[in-house]
Amino acid sequence: MLTKENCSRATWNALPFLMPEHVSDNRKNSAEGDGLYYSGIWQELVIKESDGLLDWVKSILS
Repeated sequence: MLTKENCSRATWNALPFLMPEHVSDNRKNSAEGDGLYYSGIWQELVIKESDGLLDWVKSILS
């Protein structure tokens, strides 16, 4: 689950591979406090390959 507990669906857990430096395009994290906040009509992100990403994907698919 990406959504941070007790937050709106646009506020995600701060997983290292979802940080702005690993996201294609010019997205900025505008979360207050700890977490990630990516909003807008096109909330989908294109993530660059990085440590932990493939392990996380495998864990949610199994």
